[in-house]
Amino acid sequence: MASLICFFQTDLKALVAYSSVVHITVLLGAIVILRDSAIFLVVILSLSHGFVSALLFLVVGQIREMSGSRSLIIVRSGVE
Repeated sequence: MASLICFFQTDLKALVAYSSVVHITVLLGAIVILRDSAIFLVVILSLSHGFVSALLFLVVGQIREMSGSRSLIIVRSGVE
């Protein structure tokens, strides 16, 4: 469901947030498996998710500063 919301999202900050929800559901699916390799991968994916999500929010903030909007439609059109 959250993947569909991501597909139609025009706000960049909301897009990053909903993609985090999708990522967490993947992690929960891996936890359900309860194997040693799955738990190891959950730890690695959680750390990388935290790092990448923080960077994406910083990028969205920079885009907002440069374009004056978080709207994906305005950013795509190249309006400054």
